[in-house]
Amino acid sequence: MDPVSVLGLTASIIACVQLAQALSKKVGPSEHNRTDLERMLKTLRRFLASYQGLKNIAAIDESEGRFCLVEQAEQPWKECQEIINEVQQRLEENLFHRWVRGSSWDRKIKKCLSTFDDVREQFDIAIQSDQLQIIAAVKKYVQQALCDTRDIKKNAQRIQDHIQDLKDDARDVRHDISFYNQSIDTNHTNIVQHTREVKDSMQDIKCTITQQSLDFESKEKIKALESKKKEVL
Repeated sequence: MDPVSVLGLTASIIACVQLAQALSKKVGPSEHNRTDLERMLKTLRRFLASYQGLKNIAAIDESEGRFCLVEQAEQPWKECQEIINEVQQRLEENLFHRWVRGSSWDRKIKKCLSTFDDVREQFDIAIQSDQLQIIAAVKKYVQQALCDTRDIKKNAQRIQDHIQDLKDDARDVRHDISFYNQSIDTNHTNIVQHTREVKDSMQDIKCTITQQSLDFESKEKIKALESKKKEVL
């Protein structure tokens, strides 16, 4: 074999070795079995469910903070959906792709999951912030409700006191009316008694006048008789 052929063969062998080394880094079985992949899907789908729930709440609660949170989670949601599609495709691949090209896929999914972990952490922080805002709003509402309850109790107590005052006034009025009625009855009795006494007095006076008149007439008759007697004599 001539030197040129030897050099060409040597170069070919070296190229094959380098290619084999490069391929050895990309080929090989996957570190993730079917159970691991299904666990990934479950975690990712929970994230999607959380995002969808938050989106539904934001549609009802028109606060600016909720809409900002949904917008912040929009990109993580898209990346999460891409990873889910990748994992589902991986589960549906044949044995060659799942085992021979497994290490290459592992690096790809590892990169995707690393990105997802970052955005999920941001999403968790945003959720916690939203929950803190909700807790603060609930505390404020409870405090206001307590203040309103205290005011209602104070107003109720004032109303009860006013009602009691009205009852006391009504009792005093009834007492005054009763006393007034008793006074009227007493005065009426006194008036009736006085009227009777006046009538009796007037009757006595009439009797006295009548008697005096009779006595006067008798005396006049006697005088007249005596005068006649004297004239006769």
